[in-house]
Amino acid sequence: MKKNFFLKIFLLLAILVMMLFVSCFETRTTFVFNKDLSGEVHLVYRISRQLNGVSGKYYTEENYKKNVEKIPGLTFKSYSEKETEQDYIYSITIDFDKPEAIVQFFNTSYDGDKSEHTLFEYNGDAAHPVFIAHLGPANRREHADRELPDTIKKSLENYIFQWSFKTPADAQLTLIDAEGKDFALPADWSLKSGKESSFTAPMASLMKVMSDTAYQGVKLRLAF
Repeated sequence: MKKNFFLKIFLLLAILVMMLFVSCFETRTTFVFNKDLSGEVHLVYRISRQLNGVSGKYYTEENYKKNVEKIPGLTFKSYSEKETEQDYIYSITIDFDKPEAIVQFFNTSYDGDKSEHTLFEYNGDAAHPVFIAHLGPANRREHADRELPDTIKKSLENYIFQWSFKTPADAQLTLIDAEGKDFALPADWSLKSGKESSFTAPMASLMKVMSDTAYQGVKLRLAF
């Protein structure tokens, strides 16, 4: 009985850590690329009022300005925040003049240091750009597959995880595993390619996949 109790506590803490890894309850990231691969990225974070005291301090205008100013090639464009009855919503827009600059931004922690995890990569060249977005840590979970507790499922209802890309040419957006092989798309996830491509998943479903033993770091691959 005692062992099961501590196992449940461990699982709950692990899930909470993963929530923070994917930017709390909801995150929408939109890239707009120009032909020379300059562009802008628009970030929207929707955080439950219940969690804002824990994570809201990271989403301040001062914090984003500070981190943007440290990276050559980035320009802080706008910031706004608003409240609803359920959430705090933070919106940030950043201009970049080269892909390497925005890649560095995504691989920087909230305190301005290099992140322990690679979240975004740029491969290829200007003629054939390839971007890789990591949806989670690339390591195998040692525990058995488990369902999310009902309380966590309930709290994640109506929250999503979304990455969108607007490109000057048709783009191919695919979901791959750590070995670069196609990852089977769960029924409630969506993937769209073209000049306006996007990946969308319910946060609860994404958390479930991230807690599975077979999960080894699903990635989004954008090529255009």
